[in-house]
Amino acid sequence: MRSDAAVYYESLSPLTPGDEELLKKLVCRFGGQPFSELAWEGISSISRSGVEMKLSFIRLRKYRWVHAVKKSWGERLYYIPVEKLIQLLTFFFSPGDQHASDPSGLHIRCEAGPGIALDLLHLLAFAADQGLTLTAKGTVHKKNLQKLQKLISLKEEHLWRLALQYAHQDTYPPELAVILDLLLCTGLLSPNTGALGLEEKRLRQWLCLNELEMNRLLLRAAIERYGQSDAAMQLFRYIICMPPFGEGKWIKVSSVLQWMEDERMLIAGDCSDKAAAWLYVLAGFGWGDVAATVDGEFAFRWNIEPELLPGSAILYEYGDENFFVQPDFDIICPPNVPFLARWKLLACADLVLCDRVSVYKLTRSSVGRAVEKGMSPPEILSFLAANGAGGIPDHVAAAVGQWGNDPLKTVGGNGLTDYTYPLIYRDKMDEAHGNMWSESFYDEHQGMVYSGRNVHFFEPDDDIPEPASLFPGYEQVPTRWLHDLRTYHSSTARTIVEQAQSWQTKIVLNLGGKRAEFTPTKVYPSPWRAEGILHHLETGRFEPHELRVEELGELKLILPPFD
Repeated sequence: MRSDAAVYYESLSPLTPGDEELLKKLVCRFGGQPFSELAWEGISSISRSGVEMKLSFIRLRKYRWVHAVKKSWGERLYYIPVEKLIQLLTFFFSPGDQHASDPSGLHIRCEAGPGIALDLLHLLAFAADQGLTLTAKGTVHKKNLQKLQKLISLKEEHLWRLALQYAHQDTYPPELAVILDLLLCTGLLSPNTGALGLEEKRLRQWLCLNELEMNRLLLRAAIERYGQSDAAMQLFRYIICMPPFGEGKWIKVSSVLQWMEDERMLIAGDCSDKAAAWLYVLAGFGWGDVAATVDGEFAFRWNIEPELLPGSAILYEYGDENFFVQPDFDIICPPNVPFLARWKLLACADLVLCDRVSVYKLTRSSVGRAVEKGMSPPEILSFLAANGAGGIPDHVAAAVGQWGNDPLKTVGGNGLTDYTYPLIYRDKMDEAHGNMWSESFYDEHQGMVYSGRNVHFFEPDDDIPEPASLFPGYEQVPTRWLHDLRTYHSSTARTIVEQAQSWQTKIVLNLGGKRAEFTPTKVYPSPWRAEGILHHLETGRFEPHELRVEELGELKLILPPFD
């Protein structure tokens, strides 16, 4: 089987070197942000005519490196899809390992949090347990907001530098807005009548992912939804995910920004504060540590492998660690405990500490709630025994059994049949394979943070111009203008130059007995002269030139192939 990289490089093979040159410039100028016809036509190349650039752009659209949408009033916007952008960054750029920072002189400014996946899990469990009813204004009730903030490790200090804009900004602190936005845009929560409701099928698929895959999807979502929307910072967010900046390596941020400036992606001095703001977000999400040098320069170290390249399948697999039931009724939960086990643990235990190693606690009230949700005492003990390393201390098992039997007396019968807390029993994947998570799942549902991403709101436009449309009146042009290098009457020679300027193409001519190509950009009628770029074919040198009437000797109109 061919590798994904082989398939990718094969997809670039139809492009000419000129096509690739334009594509690289589009990446550096616009990243994955939308741009207009006028904006991209402002990109020039001293060695290529305007029509050559336009033909390249048509080919980039034909081979789906550039997509288009059309606004309701007919304006067309172009963009490089994110999946393509990630591929192209690895193709065009090799940052190297010269951006490493000496760890001995660093002072930690912000350590990685426990992880955004755990924050989502704990808020989802709260929604399953107590519900997320909404006020008449469509916001979560104020009495629940403080409870939700205590459940998550993401804090305002991680986000305030971004100055996020989001719905109900006067009600939600930024950390809750981001968590709710992620849950909404992933489809794990959806607004129903008067409440934010759990989507059980989507939830089951999510909990069957391992944390590696959760982080991969959430990193893609975070890069697109919470970073500054300008192309320079979008490129920075993806660049620092490239292989040279992998897990455990300290990155000197100013060095990366300077390299990006050398590659004409940004102006380093304008981006240092924005870059630092993004690093704090990564730390808050649990993905790395922020530090500073003695000179106040920022450094960053990933504590995950920031894998973003498409093609590697999203795996549904469980972690392989168990939790530990302690004699004091605490339950110690190491990092690799499966999320589905954590979900069921939250149904019968209270969260005490959220960290890389989390702590939950069995209490009379937590066991009582579990029984009310549909778990009988034997089922609670069976779950703890199946997922707990070292068994359950006898007195803990006896207490859980006793506590569970006392609520049973309160609710009557042997438990509930209409389970309000989902997935207590459905610990298999069931329909998980029926709807795999897409790479752009964060566009499938409406969130609440204004991300600046808008192309998906418009109608896709696959109407690609025919190359011949770039040469209006081609049929009326004498064929000898295109095939014969010859001397013409001065009026005809001027007409040929003007035709070249109209089509944004070149002429070839003899200047001082030496052959050259000239790309006219402006023509002045009185006295007649043409400004443009002269290419000396013998030396390969390019230079600005003003072509005068007396220089119009032998010449020929050049058209690039356009079939």
